[in-house]
Amino acid sequence: TPGYFLTRTAQTRRLIQSIGRDNVRLQYDLYHRQIMEGNLARGIADNLDVIGHIQFSSVPGRHEPQYGEVNLAYLFDVCDHLGYDGWIGCEYRPMTTAAEGLGWGRPYGLGRNP
Repeated sequence: TPGYFLTRTAQTRRLIQSIGRDNVRLQYDLYHRQIMEGNLARGIADNLDVIGHIQFSSVPGRHEPQYGEVNLAYLFDVCDHLGYDGWIGCEYRPMTTAAEGLGWGRPYGLGRNP
């Protein structure tokens, strides 16, 4: 990863801790973590205190999460078990339409009318 200022979660964690401000948090991109370091569940647990936002997509490909090697349902359970109450968002390129690309979220209430 030439040209990146930070390339490992531990580096980012140390920087955030050295800044010492509550409004400086880690956007924890599961796609990049899986590509560069792996061990997603352990990474969430080890860095929960500095994570402000979790972002996901499939790995490889950065498409809808059901098409990759990452078990998103398991990671959601890990977040629940650890008491994570921050933001979780997705960043991916739908393989078809945006509406169809959100189908993975139906079991989690995505697309339901309030």
